Amino acid sequence: MKNSGFTLIELLSVLVIMGIVMGISIQSYRVLTNRNNETKYEYYLESMKKSADLFLESRKDKMASGSCLSVNYQTLVTKGLLKEENITCNGYLQLKKNGRKYTYDVTALECKNEKGTVLKEKTANVNGSCTVVN
Repeated sequence: MKNSGFTLIELLSVLVIMGIVMGISIQSYRVLTNRNNETKYEYYLESMKKSADLFLESRKDKMASGSCLSVNYQTLVTKGLLKEENITCNGYLQLKKNGRKYTYDVTALECKNEKGTVLKEKTANVNGSCTVVN
C-alpha cells in the first residue's frame, strides 16, 4: 500500500519558505512605497519652484545681488499658481540672488502627504532680511 500524503517535515519546510518569501516581499513593498513618496515630492517641489518663479518674475529683476525674496506656500495656492495634489506644505520658498544666478531655498518649508507623513521637515526659519512677497 502506497502512502500518498505529505510528511510533517515537508509541510513545515513549505511554511518556512512561504514565510521567507512574504518577508522579502513586504520589505520590497515598503522600499517601493518610500521611493514613490520621495519621487512624488521631488516632482511637486519642482512644480512649487516654477510656480514661485512665475509669481516672482516681475520682482526678481529688481533684486540686488546677495538679497532674497520669500513667498508663502499658501499664497501660491491662493493665487491659483499651485494645486495641492495629496501633498500639503506650510512655510516659505526663498529666492536668493548670487551674482546673476537665482536659486531657491526650501529650508523654511515643511511638506506632508495625505497620510500625514512628513516628506520634508522645516530646517530653518525665514531670514529676517528676506523680503516677504504676498
